[in-house]
Amino acid sequence: MLTRTCLVVLLASGIFVLPSSRGEDKAPAPHAELSRLLQQTVSPLVPPQWEDRSEWGPTIPIPPNLIFNLSTRTKVKVGDKEELPHGTWKRTRVWFDDPTKDVKITVRDVRKPEGKPYEVQLEIVAAFHAERERKQWLKGIQLATVQVEGDATVGLIADITVKSAINVAKFPPEVVLEPKVTKVALEMKEFQIRKVGSFDGPLIRDLSMELKVVVQELVRTQEPAIEDFANDVIAKKFKDGKIAVSASALLKGGISPKAKD
Repeated sequence: MLTRTCLVVLLASGIFVLPSSRGEDKAPAPHAELSRLLQQTVSPLVPPQWEDRSEWGPTIPIPPNLIFNLSTRTKVKVGDKEELPHGTWKRTRVWFDDPTKDVKITVRDVRKPEGKPYEVQLEIVAAFHAERERKQWLKGIQLATVQVEGDATVGLIADITVKSAINVAKFPPEVVLEPKVTKVALEMKEFQIRKVGSFDGPLIRDLSMELKVVVQELVRTQEPAIEDFANDVIAKKFKDGKIAVSASALLKGGISPKAKD
């Protein structure tokens, strides 16, 4: 669940997000107007963080013959009973400092094949932090707790088809866009451990490698899941998966839709 959801959130929320990076003395970047339009539409949807606690919280029933130090052992409520934490607890958290700055998307290409929807290719670079925490329990006694943090940069190439139609019933006319992600390619660009607990040792080094593997696995295996999940998110975030924008704004972005594309 971590590997699918984490990157999916980046893609699905970032499909139409592109902070402008144009300097005063530079020529306008290709599709800059379209990028700004899409940013205004979806940037508020980017979530600042996500956490996976699916491996956090294993317990065992209190053994009937366990008397020694029972009053000092940690107990947790499970249903209507108390149980003892036992085994390895793991949790992973991923977060952005500022999603509108840390998720950068470049519109690489916009094509309009004859008689077909627009084809848009985006390059997405997402820089985020990741945290892994592990606690080791033995029948309610905490043996160890360690935590590490890392910085990751992941690149995505997304191919999207965009159907468009003009709603002339409104004045000024608006354009209804219907995007669909058709292909996703992921690449781990950078990963670095940034912070560890207050002590070093085999457990810390093991957890550091574990965090790196979690992020790498996220990149390596999740392209099909991200494509499907992104389209699902689009459908849920917008009515029927369609986005209404003003015709004048879209024309500035370089798209000239006809009454029916």
